[in-house]
Amino acid sequence: MTTFYFVRHGQTLVNVNNGFNGGIIDKPLTALGVSGAKAVGHALSQVHFTQVLTSSMPRTLTTTTLIMQENRYAAQTPVQPVNALREMVLGSWEGKTAEENNDPAGLDLFFNDFPRFDAEVAPRIGAEPFQHVAERTLPVIQTAVAAHPTGTILVVAHGLVFRMLLNALQGRTWPEAKVGDIMRNATITTFTTRDGQHFEKGAWDVDPADFTLPAAK
Repeated sequence: MTTFYFVRHGQTLVNVNNGFNGGIIDKPLTALGVSGAKAVGHALSQVHFTQVLTSSMPRTLTTTTLIMQENRYAAQTPVQPVNALREMVLGSWEGKTAEENNDPAGLDLFFNDFPRFDAEVAPRIGAEPFQHVAERTLPVIQTAVAAHPTGTILVVAHGLVFRMLLNALQGRTWPEAKVGDIMRNATITTFTTRDGQHFEKGAWDVDPADFTLPAAK
């Protein structure tokens, strides 16, 4: 069985201003973002990860470093930056708030109708289609399962990436991936799989202070 721990990066300056934190603009972690990443590291300090997969964006790399600084097995754990885990590119919306973007019709499709967003809004604002995010992220997990069928893997990435990816792991197609809230910064979510096709959800968006390591099976 392969066990995955999914962690969204710590809070950034864009997050704290309620801006769109996409795949182009990258701002540093706030003090809260740093402490949140460290808290995740403390909660997972005794987990011997087989591998760490992290988005190659600076905010996730920093988060990963802070987490693994707390881990007793860090020296034995390979960390692999993965471009396919980078956040969805949001074009001209990046770094701006909803009010600054002043695009209520586009925002409605962004939150409620992914196929229409891809067809009508993404080309206009220079954004990446939701479908592309779904298609580039799932193979990362499937490849990790094939390489580590009995492994324990930490994945550090982004809110929209995890929205698409974790819905896919639960058997939903990409147009259905608007189910559930976006994971909060610096929380812990777990999934397990025995075959890389069927995944079982464990902890979901749990604050590190409230997280309990699953019992060994």
